[in-house]
Amino acid sequence: PPPPLLKPPPPPPPRGGGGGGFGGGGTRNGFGMMSGTDQTEAQVTIPKDLAGVIIGKAGARIRKIRSESGAGITIEDALPGSTDRIITITGLPDQIKMAQYLLQQSVHENTNVARNNYY
Repeated sequence: PPPPLLKPPPPPPPRGGGGGGFGGGGTRNGFGMMSGTDQTEAQVTIPKDLAGVIIGKAGARIRKIRSESGAGITIEDALPGSTDRIITITGLPDQIKMAQYLLQQSVHENTNVARNNYY
């Protein structure tokens, strides 16, 4: 079987500011909703070519995933020379699991459609 499309990110390169990858991320998404004590953060990487599939037309798909999961989701730009983009998901553990599931479903559904159009 093919490898999973979503995978844990490599360790981030040192950057000014920010305090590390995994752990309590707080309100990194800027919405101010992340105030509970059980909030956590998860990161996955995707090939940068799939970012558009996840974001959707005018951001519609990523907004739907945020709404359905209740999680905060940010997609960072690819670092220079990298072929991957990091997705940071913040929320309660169940919200993060749901967001990861919906992201995976979105990738599988839309990459199958794209592949079928070429064959």
